Amino acid sequence: MLNLIRIAAVTGRVDPGSPAGCRKYLAEELKKAAAHAPDVLLLPSDILLPPSAQSLRQQGYLLELCQQELARLAEELRELPSLLFVGLPVSLGGVTVSAMAAVRQGAVLGYVLPPSVPEGPLPEGFLPASATFEAGGARLRVLPGCDAGEALRYSALARDCDCLLLPACQGGQCRSGGTGPQRPEPGAGLCRRPLLRRRVGQLSPILLPGPCRHCRSR
Repeated sequence: MLNLIRIAAVTGRVDPGSPAGCRKYLAEELKKAAAHAPDVLLLPSDILLPPSAQSLRQQGYLLELCQQELARLAEELRELPSLLFVGLPVSLGGVTVSAMAAVRQGAVLGYVLPPSVPEGPLPEGFLPASATFEAGGARLRVLPGCDAGEALRYSALARDCDCLLLPACQGGQCRSGGTGPQRPEPGAGLCRRPLLRRRVGQLSPILLPGPCRHCRSR
């Protein structure tokens, strides 16, 4: 029997500028996905604070709110055995960058930084893009902010792992141009499969589009 890793690519409605609103919608979707017993739950880049306005991302209190809502989400999903990756902006040396928080059974394992951040000493809690995680018998890496094309520049990161996860921030379309929570239209680049499986031992990048174009441009 083939050894498979079960990966659920999940996204929720976007509530621009509200980490609490985004966390609320995500918790609902993650609980639904958990019914498939995946090894990994993968969320898009910056899903806790979609980059609807770059000025919002620069405000320190919103970055702190993201971490608070991440802690609430982790606690709410404490009973789930799956490895969870959650996209959020973080401050690194006064610069806002997109990171992926690795969470397992209520504990935040660390914040994985984009591969564009040079390798070297990092503040406590931050992890380089070369950090490796284990789930379902596979060795995984997640590359924040990278789509399939950009990931080619960092092909060395694929040499000693079974699967690269690419939670890229790509555009979809909104049902409405108004304010408030938004959900991308079906077929607008959003992966709608509730569960993805990848064979262990064969490198299989997974691309998960992120928040919609409307929410990035506001």
